[in-house]
Amino acid sequence: MKLIILTIVLITFAFLLTSFLTKTIEGYDESNKNIHIVVARYNEDLEWLKNKKFNYPTTIYNKGTNDIFYKPKDCKVIQLPNVGVCVHTYFHHIIENYDKLPDVVIFLPGSCMDEHKRKKTLSTLSKTKKTKNSVFLVNTSDGDILNDFYDFTINNWKSTNLQNSELNRESVINKSEIRPFGKWYNQIFPKIKINSINYHGIFSVSKTHIQNRTKESYQELIKFVQNHKNEECAHYFERSFIAVFHPIPDYCLYNANI
Repeated sequence: MKLIILTIVLITFAFLLTSFLTKTIEGYDESNKNIHIVVARYNEDLEWLKNKKFNYPTTIYNKGTNDIFYKPKDCKVIQLPNVGVCVHTYFHHIIENYDKLPDVVIFLPGSCMDEHKRKKTLSTLSKTKKTKNSVFLVNTSDGDILNDFYDFTINNWKSTNLQNSELNRESVINKSEIRPFGKWYNQIFPKIKINSINYHGIFSVSKTHIQNRTKESYQELIKFVQNHKNEECAHYFERSFIAVFHPIPDYCLYNANI
């Protein structure tokens, strides 16, 4: 009887030790397996992925002309054409993985740890880990986004990230066939009213909220950002991501200024 008890104790100890070593040595955390990170990279070094806060299964989409960047162990690296900035990357990932999505996807541009984006990135990670749900850190309007930005257009744009701007100095925008933003929004998201904007392409979305929209719908949306490296429609989508995944419950929206 004592031998049986001793055997059970040893087996239990071995299991706990293995679990501890797995988490400590490899940094693996079982609770992270159903939260994935998707990175849209152009010319960033991605050294920030060494931070243990980013210890999730990771897919890096590389749109740059080189592969000189940090790659976490077991991450996937996929080459994409340099079009549509991070918006195109996110839609591509959703389309290709629509039927095999994890519980939550954290979408991040390669520049997410730049000074003006760092706080938002870390807050998004923290809240996603805690809630296991969609997280959007937003700026909220007293009215609605359609009316507030109805006349918005953009004629020139250049990345604020130094590594990216060194590789691509072009600022020419491929203008939307439907302008301004208000006319475009009314055609793409009729009858969807939102009053929050998530800037910088930093957010997490649950499988449930991604699948509020059909795969075929995403295949239509990506057409707006697949022809040029600087698409005006990418900036339109940045102002309407809450509509893309509509409906997003209020408890998934957080004040970006706090």
